[in-house]
Amino acid sequence: MSESKHTLGKWEVMGGGSSSRTILTTDNEVKQKHVAFVYSKHPVEVMEANARLIAAAPVTKQQRDDLLEACSVAEKMIRMVSHPDIGNRNLPGWAVKVLDVLDEAIAKAGAS
Repeated sequence: MSESKHTLGKWEVMGGGSSSRTILTTDNEVKQKHVAFVYSKHPVEVMEANARLIAAAPVTKQQRDDLLEACSVAEKMIRMVSHPDIGNRNLPGWAVKVLDVLDEAIAKAGAS
């Protein structure tokens, strides 16, 4: 999997009055880094929700790796209940859909 280009770490929303919010991250748990400003002519509640959505986006490399591993294990376990010669025909419909979602997520993450 390729290394992320965005600022890693936990992002937090800091206040900024009625028209803006600042997204910050902590570098080495001491120094805060500016990540983004959110400006809006929308009501404060909409701007705050937008800022929280942006701040929730990043995950650490370890979190990504853990999630990818969990997807890979789940995909393998579901496939284990299916006989290789039969394919997915003996799986319930929900399991086939789960496999499709897992396969797509694993492919997007660049794993095989």
